[in-house]
Formats: sequence, structure tokens, C-alpha cells
Amino acid sequence: MAESVGAPLFVSHPPGFRAQRGLNWAFVGLLYTSFYMCRYNLPVASGAISSELGFSKAQIGAIITTALLAYACGLILNGLLADRFGGKRAMLIAAVATIVMNILFGAASFWGLLWLFVVIRGIDGYMQAFGAPGMVKIN
Repeated sequence: MAESVGAPLFVSHPPGFRAQRGLNWAFVGLLYTSFYMCRYNLPVASGAISSELGFSKAQIGAIITTALLAYACGLILNGLLADRFGGKRAMLIAAVATIVMNILFGAASFWGLLWLFVVIRGIDGYMQAFGAPGMVKIN
């Protein structure tokens, strides 16, 4: 009778490994959820922003479209960069950049310049595109 050679079915882990791994994945999931909250907060606030700053629906649409196009382009490039930097570092870069860009977006209301909102949301969309490839890369 032939014996199967390969990896054992069950691998023993040190005590507390599964709990720590579950906690780590909970934090990764929470971080990725926060990316969605930062990505889709503008459509919710667009009415207040347009009434306060006098932006038309087309101008608000330009801001949102720029962010989503930058996000789509970023997914293509950032998958390669996440392979190079590693998943944890890619998610950290994305998280810090998204926080900074969302704070800058709020601060940009002092000037009320459309191009500034478009640029900030474009950078934000691109940087958020590090989130998904980074999460996939983490094992």
C-alpha cells in the first residue's frame, strides 16, 4: 500500500495563535471597511457641499468621477506595488494617505476651489487603491 507524502492535514500552532490571528484579521477587516467609508462619504455629503460652496451637480460629479477613475487606475498599478512593498506596508500607506487626504478635503472648504477638491479626491482615490491589493497580499 502506498503512503501519501505531503503536508499534514492539521498543523499544530503555539497556544494563542488562532486568537491572535483572528484579532489581526478583525483589524484588517475594520481597516478595509474604513476605506469604504472614506471612499463613499462624498455622495452623502454632496448636497451640503454644493449648497455651501455653490457647486453644481456636474461639478460634484467631476469630483466623484475623478476619485473613482483614479481608484480604478490605481488598482492596476498598486497590485504590482503591493507585491513589492508587502501587504501590511501597502495597507499602512493607503490608510495614512487616505486619512491625510480626507482631512485636506475638509480643509479645502476654506478656499472653495473646485480644482483643489478634484486633485485631493483624485489622490485619495489612487491611494485607496492600495487597500484591496494590500489586503489580498496579507496572509
